Amino acid sequence: MRINHKPLLIATALLTLVPNVVWSSPFDEDQEICPQWECDQAGNCRKLDLTCGSSPDSSGAQGYQLYFDGELVSGPDAQGYTSQQAKENCTWNMQTKPQMHIRCLYNGQVFGDRPPSNSPGYELYFDGELVSGADAQGYTFQQAEENCIWNMQTKPQIHIRCLYNGQVFRER
Repeated sequence: MRINHKPLLIATALLTLVPNVVWSSPFDEDQEICPQWECDQAGNCRKLDLTCGSSPDSSGAQGYQLYFDGELVSGPDAQGYTSQQAKENCTWNMQTKPQMHIRCLYNGQVFGDRPPSNSPGYELYFDGELVSGADAQGYTFQQAEENCIWNMQTKPQIHIRCLYNGQVFRER
């Protein structure tokens, strides 16, 4: 059996190039930190230094909770986030997912709540980022649909979401 070591070497090189980010707050004192990685659909990754061995309390309200359109999407690792990590993740999600209602809680307390974009006209998103210009707000639905289809056909490697008057009409 042959083992290909090249991806391991690439991963090792990536780890050495990423700066060691340390978030801290008074809450963090005397806690052991375990590094983990979070990546979006486009493969953009960032390092998270999470509290090791954290577990939720019996009410389930321990740590960070992230909701997209009313659905809990944060995993069990988010229970170990510090308050600073939770704020940074919440901000990042609000900036990269304007089409979704984002709600963020820390230890059961809401600290971020942003409704989805309800902009008039056409909005085009590549990998969660708005790429359409101001002129797209004046598109008819037919123009928006034609543009969306063209982008989906010419950019198969990109996650594309198309909205008209705040409503998703195509997504791939």
